[in-house]
Amino acid sequence: MLFALVDCVNFFASCERVFDPSLRHRPVVVLSNNDGCAIARSKEVKALGVPIGAPYHQWKEELDRIGAAVFSANFALYGDLSHRVMEVLRTFPADVEVYSIDEAFLALPDQPPEEAQALAELIEQRVYQWTGVPVRVGIARTKTLAKAAGEAAELIDKPAFVLTDRNVEAVLARIPIEKVWGIGWRTAPRLRQRRITTALDLRRLPLKEARTFFNVTGLRTVYELQGVSCIPLERAPSARRSITHSRSFGTPIAQRAVLREALASFVSRAAARARKYGLAAGALQVYATTGHHARGPRYSNACTVQVPAATNATPPLIGAAARALDRIWRDGVPFRKAGVILFDLTRTPQQDLFAPTCLLPDVHRTLDTINRTYGPDTLAFASTGLRPRYRRTPDGRKVRVDTRPEWLGRRSRCSPLFTTRWAEIPRVSAEDG
Repeated sequence: MLFALVDCVNFFASCERVFDPSLRHRPVVVLSNNDGCAIARSKEVKALGVPIGAPYHQWKEELDRIGAAVFSANFALYGDLSHRVMEVLRTFPADVEVYSIDEAFLALPDQPPEEAQALAELIEQRVYQWTGVPVRVGIARTKTLAKAAGEAAELIDKPAFVLTDRNVEAVLARIPIEKVWGIGWRTAPRLRQRRITTALDLRRLPLKEARTFFNVTGLRTVYELQGVSCIPLERAPSARRSITHSRSFGTPIAQRAVLREALASFVSRAAARARKYGLAAGALQVYATTGHHARGPRYSNACTVQVPAATNATPPLIGAAARALDRIWRDGVPFRKAGVILFDLTRTPQQDLFAPTCLLPDVHRTLDTINRTYGPDTLAFASTGLRPRYRRTPDGRKVRVDTRPEWLGRRSRCSPLFTTRWAEIPRVSAEDG
């Protein structure tokens, strides 16, 4: 068996380029919540030396100098394009494991390197043709080596690379130990102290020595680099232990009613995800913090509330969040971040015979269907405080704009929701030349 790693190239930046051809050869940066840090960079921005997580204000002048296009994160667009990429991968005769929003593993039958290279190039071409998102494909005998093949493709600037017995050591010699899949930032310095500086050094580490240095996970990495497959393809998603929704606020919150609305919004999103996965929560935790670097008073706290009967209905969870907030609230404290965690998850939610009709599964199913079809928060609970707003386009059309309050995060540079909102579908016109 062979493993293929399909990795979207500079994914968030590539998504911004899909519907705007003028960005194809222009530097692109995508910012985090509140437009704070760079979370995606095109290769031109990487060449400038902008590191991942770099504060935008520190690099603004340099980015302006090279004419970079800077965007607020548009996660609705990125999530939809990720889904489309994964659906394209499922058109190939292979099992697919979605590893992250921009990566997936494929399990392929054993085949000669020439055929594997042709298949890798076909995968890259089909994904780009059908979605507009560029990808790199690395193929090898183990998942860790497939990751290394992807690194090799990036090093030589090729869309596909197949790792074979002939080229494996030459490739691993060029990969620093920090970039080996499964080696954490704490482990890498310890390995360097032992003069293990590349993936090839780790591959050649005697197993007796590896057993004394690594835990089971690290030992698997050594075996994988030696060509022994120890990490199988996950054909079914692992069971979720919790569901979290949190945000850093664009404006600090010092009013309890406002923070209660924010938490109600977080609970609504988390409950919708629980229903999507067929899960119900038996407990809920609320946390809020001023942050470690805030000016003025610093405060962090959390409270866990048990739910009488495991549920994925939004109203009782909103009520539980409100009770938790009352226990951790402190007057005069400007909170900069808060979140909600659902846990004690089960696939058999208990039915409450005395629940009001608003909690019936059919009502929530309708609510979720409408929000999936017409966009998040098309229908929202009044306790979230969300108010729809509209604006007029130059041609006179009435367009719904972002319904999120300012405290939920600054997104002054967000691109349109090209694939998930009818009013923002790109329009193409053709004129006789």
